[in-house]
Amino acid sequence: MLLRNLARSWRRSPARPSFSGPRKDETGRVFGENPVSGIILVGINDTAPSIAAANWALERARSTLDRIVIVHVLNDVDAANSVARDHALAFLAKQAISLRISAPETQVTTELLIGNPLEELTTAASAATLLVIGTHKTGFVQGRVFGSKYIQLAATTPIPLAVIPMPANRGGRAGVVVGLSDSRSTAVTLDFAIKEARRTLSSITLVHSWTLPNMPGEVFRDGGRREFEYSLIAEKLLDHAKTHIHTVAPDVPVRTRSLRRPPAEGLLDAAGTALLLVLGRTAPGPAGGGVLGATVHDVLVNLTTATMIVPPENDRPGTPEFQLADTEHVAIA
Repeated sequence: MLLRNLARSWRRSPARPSFSGPRKDETGRVFGENPVSGIILVGINDTAPSIAAANWALERARSTLDRIVIVHVLNDVDAANSVARDHALAFLAKQAISLRISAPETQVTTELLIGNPLEELTTAASAATLLVIGTHKTGFVQGRVFGSKYIQLAATTPIPLAVIPMPANRGGRAGVVVGLSDSRSTAVTLDFAIKEARRTLSSITLVHSWTLPNMPGEVFRDGGRREFEYSLIAEKLLDHAKTHIHTVAPDVPVRTRSLRRPPAEGLLDAAGTALLLVLGRTAPGPAGGGVLGATVHDVLVNLTTATMIVPPENDRPGTPEFQLADTEHVAIA
């Protein structure tokens, strides 16, 4: 029976099911004995970027032992059409079979969701540990299901979002790049990057891009002094982050880069040959709700490498403070 909403169906159960041990999927295939550490939710349609995103998720799952759930969303009109519904089910089954052939040890299941794609994916994500979608090189997510507005998933999803550009191969790529800001979410972003660096045996490059606001009538001497002050603030921010990594993960190599460039431009350049770019999402304001900063948005519409958007963890105990009183005027991610 089709599930209208993955997360709602799981919440109806007394407890979240355990996916460890032998079990069968919807085709009757028996899974292996390996325990599953999490769930990767992959939103796909019939475009090449979506397929590339599914393959990226599979490669990741082989090292993390995560289960993959491939989801496709039909709107209410298409769902009422039996032909469209059957086509969607056949498409999902074909993609699942392809992934299982590539990695028989990885658990792969499918879900067909009905409704508004953005809302359904956001809700379903509450039952997973990572959401993955694909994108063309321009960064605008393509296809009937994932239009450019689905960049807003980065603002609404309660879990990390991986946005995978075309092509998604790892050839010649190395290292994890972290876009550093002065927000409270920085420590959460750093901890996520540390896990990725350890998983992929990579180094971490901390990047902070900044610009000087235009000050009409400012004399050259004053402009030079402001530039020096901004560069010191950037170095202090980078040093704080580097110290955090050395404290919790002394085994992970770290380097820093302070760039006087528009934030998105600097991050994209620094991550050009990286394995992964990690960015933190701005913490919600007093009214609540997700916030997608201008820098994160600009990066997503110009992607050059796999990019992870990490949501903040508000009031997390023991989270180091990275807020610097002198940096509220710095253009940051």
